[in-house]
Amino acid sequence: MLTLYGIRGLTEDPDYAGGLNTQNIGGYTSLGRQASNPQFQNPSVYNPKVNYSRFLGPLSLKAGYEHQRIHTEIQDFTPQYGRDSYSGQFTRLPAAAANSVYNVADFLLGLRGNYDAANVLVAQYRQQMHFLYLQADWKFSRKLTLNLGARYEFATPQYEAQNRLSNFDPQTRRLVAATDGSFRNRSGIDPDFNNWAPRIGWAYSLSPKTVIRGGFGVSFIHFNRLGGENILSGNIPWVLRPSIAQLPSQGLCRAGQAVQTCFRPTPDGYPAGFLDPANVSTLTTRSLHIPVDTRTAYTSSWHWSVQRDLGRDLVGPIITRYRHVLNAASRAFE
Repeated sequence: MLTLYGIRGLTEDPDYAGGLNTQNIGGYTSLGRQASNPQFQNPSVYNPKVNYSRFLGPLSLKAGYEHQRIHTEIQDFTPQYGRDSYSGQFTRLPAAAANSVYNVADFLLGLRGNYDAANVLVAQYRQQMHFLYLQADWKFSRKLTLNLGARYEFATPQYEAQNRLSNFDPQTRRLVAATDGSFRNRSGIDPDFNNWAPRIGWAYSLSPKTVIRGGFGVSFIHFNRLGGENILSGNIPWVLRPSIAQLPSQGLCRAGQAVQTCFRPTPDGYPAGFLDPANVSTLTTRSLHIPVDTRTAYTSSWHWSVQRDLGRDLVGPIITRYRHVLNAASRAFE
């Protein structure tokens, strides 16, 4: 950045440096690189499972257990290479109406109204899951077959291998850092132990050529991906994202002056120590929050259909009804 554009203070690490940092000009497409790059999520899944079947005449029983251990490297905290924004307050006359031409003028003169950046963190997220099921298929009669079953699922909330996350507490208005101990301590969220999923299905033969089928089931959703909004490692003190708003009334920054109290034009870049906790607080930085009592999201689905033998090697549906209802967590992420 310094060699190509004369902007100081940004990393020279080749893993993150390169090109022009993001230049947001109000009313226009941003110049430079995308603020969210580089980013990645690299998951590894360990998934042992065992199943058992037993046949007892017209009754067949199945049972099983599955375990998933998910490790995910996450680098999704922006803007790591800085972002400068221009909104026209420096070149627009006090009595003039807002116009995007002033935003361009501010950009050409290096008069940014805001600048922000984030430090680099590669979070090591973890999640464990345990699934149990029991299913019975019962040929109740020559015409009727029943499928009955139940499944239990438990998934820990996501936690970080080194406890590098914190959750915002709206009651105390503070960030609560993860600690060693229970999954609640490590994730900042209460585990949900109530994930029972019933299954029921049936098939009835009206005639040798016509069959009615139906079923109902509940399934749970343990994978949440809301951009970076559910990655609590993005909170202070693990990720620092100082954002400095600048005003025409401020004088140029002097050596050692607090960055919040003075003006730095674009070529002056980012001061030494910009990514310092002293430049960040919950009053000026958005905090991520997941309610501690968030339930596991689930879906309910049912269907029924009538199938008819239409001829040699040909079967077609006469009537098919299907319904799929998503039941989100008890409260949305905030």
